Amino acid sequence: MKTLIYFFLISSIVFLGCSKNDDELNSDLYNKSLNTELNAKGAPETKDFSVSHYFTGGYWTPLICDGVEVGYLEGTLNVHCVMFGHYNPDYPGDLNHFVWQWMVMNYSGSLTNQATGEIFTIKESDKWYYGTYSYTWHSNIRGNQGSHYIIFGSGLFVYPYTFTIDKVICPSSD
Repeated sequence: MKTLIYFFLISSIVFLGCSKNDDELNSDLYNKSLNTELNAKGAPETKDFSVSHYFTGGYWTPLICDGVEVGYLEGTLNVHCVMFGHYNPDYPGDLNHFVWQWMVMNYSGSLTNQATGEIFTIKESDKWYYGTYSYTWHSNIRGNQGSHYIIFGSGLFVYPYTFTIDKVICPSSD
């Protein structure tokens, strides 16, 4: 009971000691000093940030050389994703006001050719551009039986959702 009385006494003192006028005064002082500080520094229009995260994900792709499917690669890869963008300075740290500019995704790991059983290591880099909603990518794929493929592609990640293989360098063309 004694603790409850002390709690109410301290709560009352805190409640009576804080008034809306003090809060408004503190807010005005903070905003005035912030505006002076921003104007003195010639603040930039935006604040750039990058966000990095790691995850694993399933990966599969047909392997096509000279228009002929020579295999189907499948496996689980490690992915490192880095997103680049900026915040409007009026909303610092507010994810609703984060403007994505571009993203890089790097894939690495091993894949199995379901047709031949050959094990491949892959290194792939994708770049996503949010201004044009497009992406480009290239893969370097090496097999444990001597196969080596290099693939370049591009596409759109909005309607009509295109995925284009621009160039493939196959083992016979190394």
